[in-house]
Amino acid sequence: MPVQTHKRPDLQPAIENLIASCVPAIRDGGRLPLAQVVEAAAGGKLKPSALQQLEARGELTFEQQAGVSSFMNLGPRMTIRLKSFNLVVPERISGQAALVNGGVELRFRKNETFSASKFLLSVALERIEVTPERIIVNVQGGLLDQRIELV
Repeated sequence: MPVQTHKRPDLQPAIENLIASCVPAIRDGGRLPLAQVVEAAAGGKLKPSALQQLEARGELTFEQQAGVSSFMNLGPRMTIRLKSFNLVVPERISGQAALVNGGVELRFRKNETFSASKFLLSVALERIEVTPERIIVNVQGGLLDQRIELV
């Protein structure tokens, strides 16, 4: 499937802050606000009410074991109604994290990831890569993959 590309240089300062927060958490273990990660995946297009709901959900907790960084967040299942789709946050979000290309990559477990739904269509987030130059958002099945150019 083709990747949709968007230019959003206005997001670069926020993404650099995200990377600066995420790198030590991935490398050494730590916490990162869930809302900050979702905002990056959404290309900075979340309304304050959606961000507040995600902030209430808490943080991703990163843990380092045998050279592999994993992350997790537990909480109530949430459906956040957005303009173009509904964002579904499962009870458990988890996956593995890595440092890549001056940034970070989060790979989500198949049934423990965010999904976006509209009518009968639902796509689940598989991976997000965030670097100072771009954000790459891959969904399961390759449908609606996004590339957000920051420079």
